Amino acid sequence: MKKSYLLIGLSMLLVILAGCKNDVKNGQAIGDAPQVVSSASGTAGTVTETMDASGYTYVQIDTGTEKIWAAGPKTVLKVGDEVFIPEGSPISNFESKTLNRTFEQIIFASSIVVGGADQAFAAQPQ
Repeated sequence: MKKSYLLIGLSMLLVILAGCKNDVKNGQAIGDAPQVVSSASGTAGTVTETMDASGYTYVQIDTGTEKIWAAGPKTVLKVGDEVFIPEGSPISNFESKTLNRTFEQIIFASSIVVGGADQAFAAQPQ
């Protein structure tokens, strides 16, 4: 009986360790998407393009140093709005069948905050 518990425990440990293994090159895990850095907890910038599809809003944001695509819950936006995108899940080569378009790199986030980073931080409880 003790042997079976030991084998199960070791098997679980091996699975956990195998899942945690990352190959690292120059401080970044191999295969990770390039990091879009604008603030410690998300990305802020100006809307340069926006479209809605299937309950999502897709938005291209000019951060001042690069343009990135993000998607979140349907949000009323217009070109020129300042927005903040909280940290999300970056996906490479995402194909939107509804838009008939493939995004080379896109961040899927839980929200899109109109008003930029200042508005996002003001809305957080102190």
